Amino acid sequence: MYDRTVETPLEGVVKDFEWTNPHVKIQLVVNENGRAVQHTVEASGPGRMAAHGWKNSTLKPGDRIVLTVNPLKTGGTDGLFVRVQLPDGSVLTRGDLQPYAR
Repeated sequence: MYDRTVETPLEGVVKDFEWTNPHVKIQLVVNENGRAVQHTVEASGPGRMAAHGWKNSTLKPGDRIVLTVNPLKTGGTDGLFVRVQLPDGSVLTRGDLQPYAR
């Protein structure tokens, strides 16, 4: 579903941060050629992410961040979370960056 050989940075504003099972989701609004485009990014589960420094309050609507994602193979706007650069410059990962079986 996701192209794990490609990492795409997305700079934008958090619209929503869903800290729910089975996967955390981040909705990010990105300015693409003067157009606001919403990207839905899927991450690991809350337990795994919490073990790597995440909290349910890590991202808030309005935060300007840079998300790095593995894009959909079909070219849509969704992606698989790889890492995020927070407004303070710190970086958090999804906590499971080892290669997946393909």
